[in-house]
Amino acid sequence: MRNARGFTIVEVMVAMAILLIGLLAILTQWPMGVDLVMLSGYRSEATILAERFLEEVAALDFPAAAGLGSGTRFIGRFQMDYVVSPGPAEGTLSAEVQVSWLHRAQNHSIRMATVIASKL
Repeated sequence: MRNARGFTIVEVMVAMAILLIGLLAILTQWPMGVDLVMLSGYRSEATILAERFLEEVAALDFPAAAGLGSGTRFIGRFQMDYVVSPGPAEGTLSAEVQVSWLHRAQNHSIRMATVIASKL
């Protein structure tokens, strides 16, 4: 037994127990990580929708943009509420959009606003 090499069964069992505890800790965090990645993706998509709407309003001629008023649009899982109203100065419009969505029974939303000047 003096020249015996290798691990004893106790050492192997202890190493396996430590490895198992580490793997279980990682696996318990997996669903939370997936959920955060999904929420981040929804937030990015909502941001793109809001930016696109504000760009479309800015691209309209001034009377058409002023005539938008307020409203709601549904795009996939998102609800987009918007208001286009007279701006802070003459010849400007204020455009505000809020994009909302439901994720895991919780409401999430982003809000963006801009001021659009007449192109006269």
